[in-house]
Amino acid sequence: GAAGSQVLTKALPTKFAPPVVFDIRDGETVVGPISHDKTVSLAVSPRDSSIIAVTGWPSVKVNDGIESIWVTMDAGDSWKNATGNILDGVERARPSGLLIIDFVKSQNHSSSSNQDSVSALLVGTTSGAYVSWTDKLGLWTRIGSCDQLPLIMVKGLSYEHFSDTLVAATMGRGVYVMRKAKAILLQMRPDLLEKGFE
Repeated sequence: GAAGSQVLTKALPTKFAPPVVFDIRDGETVVGPISHDKTVSLAVSPRDSSIIAVTGWPSVKVNDGIESIWVTMDAGDSWKNATGNILDGVERARPSGLLIIDFVKSQNHSSSSNQDSVSALLVGTTSGAYVSWTDKLGLWTRIGSCDQLPLIMVKGLSYEHFSDTLVAATMGRGVYVMRKAKAILLQMRPDLLEKGFE
């Protein structure tokens, strides 16, 4: 590593499922039915590495336990439960595929607000992708209509800054692309548009 660099470790806000370990019999790995991908997803803000989100579920052996989404604004010193309304109306949300997209106030816009940045927290679930915001944690809104993104498990989310493109990888229904993603997300927050965020 670089001279003077150090690795800091901090506890996660809750216990997540440990990785699945398979038996080895007669030199062969025994692989059983697996219905889940990774048990923990983590995202870090590209603008501010102290903003981190983590989600997962407590067990892959049984389909129960409390699913949760957690956010820290101070690099893990404290955590806020951002699960909020993401579980409303579904038996299992299976939150995964976390992504953070940062928004900053335009330098050409004057406002009385002291807030100069906000981040969108995106998460894939069993019924599509949802967005919440760091200034309104836990208030989730589904991204897109069923025509744009069906009610399907979204396992991965990726954002490419230069083309402003959001990509959602689903389980069994392919990949969905949203161009001009920031403008679409900001349409869900007219108050941020008025304050000059982009």
